[in-house]
Amino acid sequence: MPLLCWLFSGLFVAGLLSLAIGLFAVFYAVRGPCRPGVSLSPDGYLVVSFGWCGELRIPIGSIKSVKRIEDPGKGFRLVGITLPGLRTGDYRFREIGSVRVYADKLRDLLLVETINGDKFLLGFGTAKLLDGLEELAGSGPRGSVEIRTRGGQMALAGILLTILGLVVLLLAYPYMATYSVLLGSRADKADLLVMGLVIGLIGMIDPVLLYGLGSDNPLVPLMIPFSGLGTLLVEASIALIGLFCAI
Repeated sequence: MPLLCWLFSGLFVAGLLSLAIGLFAVFYAVRGPCRPGVSLSPDGYLVVSFGWCGELRIPIGSIKSVKRIEDPGKGFRLVGITLPGLRTGDYRFREIGSVRVYADKLRDLLLVETINGDKFLLGFGTAKLLDGLEELAGSGPRGSVEIRTRGGQMALAGILLTILGLVVLLLAYPYMATYSVLLGSRADKADLLVMGLVIGLIGMIDPVLLYGLGSDNPLVPLMIPFSGLGTLLVEASIALIGLFCAI
């Protein structure tokens, strides 16, 4: 198989691995533009910031209780992200129950419960704010917890990349060879089209699914453009293989 065709097959594999690449993007982001930090804002909010990616804002007047948790005990993650130095998502612990976690590690945490019944287990040094929160208990603004993310922008980017990939494949299809070589094996033109359309459909679902999962997690939406980029790479590589790798 010509070297150029191996390159196109490599693009195909890279596209399939796009979500894994998205996790690496999150790993990089939390050490750069989305570095986590915790603070008490002047306007009366406990803020867990993820920099460019978004933030969680808990109105201090709505905090019912705060408690330092050295070790939350046995539990499991329902949805979210687990990477070295990062734990975010919905968890369930035997003693605490269901709780939303934003932490670097499951040690030395602060359990925050609001009057609306929301429970958060916060890390990133939040425990050092315990005294300040206890002093401010009952004061400050009241209301719902605010979670700000870039999920909408990321979902739009992912969907547009996926649509672009499908357009590339459909425009190339009439000119593709009847049989081509993909990853060293013979591939029928119609089979390539079906494969591309199925992957394109999955590529349309991924942004919506990740957007839903990331509605309360500022970091999950970072993976959405990589899902769209992966679909674009797969569709483009199928088109290129059909055009230039005929047998």
